[in-house]
Amino acid sequence: MGLFGGKGKTVHSGGGATIIAGDVHLKGELTGLNAPLYVEGIVEGRIDSSAEVIIGPKGKVLGTLRARQVVVNGYMEGDVVCQQLDIMVSGTLQGTVVAPTFTIEQGGRFVGQSFDQGEQAQINIVQVNLEPARTEPGPALEINQDKQKDEVQ
Repeated sequence: MGLFGGKGKTVHSGGGATIIAGDVHLKGELTGLNAPLYVEGIVEGRIDSSAEVIIGPKGKVLGTLRARQVVVNGYMEGDVVCQQLDIMVSGTLQGTVVAPTFTIEQGGRFVGQSFDQGEQAQINIVQVNLEPARTEPGPALEINQDKQKDEVQ
């Protein structure tokens, strides 16, 4: 078993790993990573890595994740772009995946869409909006409500 990986998976290629501990809730961006990242806490936002990202059994990532290899033992929700994706027996991924190599162990869960690397160009142009949806009625909604009032009278 490789560092933080599953059966026979070697995910550590040198350098020190970055660990997001279980009691950490991080919001923002993690960029420029060139050594493994192990997430046992919660990360909301964007992760860009030229190495491996491993989501531990209690880990949760919400947002956009780009890495060479992604191993999901916990929960991932959002967009994943990588060369190799492994969803392990305790892992759940909900979102969009762009990866030429994609495996799901028995018991692992995937809900969403997957594309191979050739289709990546289409996915790259989509902007991911992590801001909450607007809850206030906009001008168009107010106009439609006034129109309905006129029609009812």
